[in-house]
Amino acid sequence: MNQKICWRCAMAVDTPEQASSLIKRWLVDRGYFVEEEKREEAHFQYAARSGIGMNFVVVQPKALRRSVIVAARLTLHPDHLKALHAMNPSERHELLMDIRYGLLFSPTAFRTEPPEDDLVRSFVFEVEITYDELTEGSLLRAMNDVQRGLLYVVWKLTDAFGKAQSGEDYDMMVQ
Repeated sequence: MNQKICWRCAMAVDTPEQASSLIKRWLVDRGYFVEEEKREEAHFQYAARSGIGMNFVVVQPKALRRSVIVAARLTLHPDHLKALHAMNPSERHELLMDIRYGLLFSPTAFRTEPPEDDLVRSFVFEVEITYDELTEGSLLRAMNDVQRGLLYVVWKLTDAFGKAQSGEDYDMMVQ
């Protein structure tokens, strides 16, 4: 009997336990530092650090029955935050809109925290992966897409304000 095996079907994910196992194995196999974080509102959450030092999480909130999220938060560097807040409101609005327009066609969802132009302190990037698409390849693409969003914002602000001088790094924090 000549039976074809569907590789994608063989790796199907149907439960949070299977998703958790696949994600943890992928993170460990890639050599990422991984910390499992217990959260009441999540089936599981893994915090990890990429090769460029980006902290990110892979989480399955209980509210999402068949999806996981790859996410990261970029807290603005104190020097750039100070420069941003020192701008006149119309220039600040123009810069932040330029960043938003640049991110508009990115595969990541993004938002500023808080959402008001005058108070922006961080950018959050998220990619949702549904169970029917959950593979090592989709995890890699999601992590790379989130990382690109973070780098885009850092580069735009560095271009606008110059290199931060205080010696601190940007804080690429997890959710």
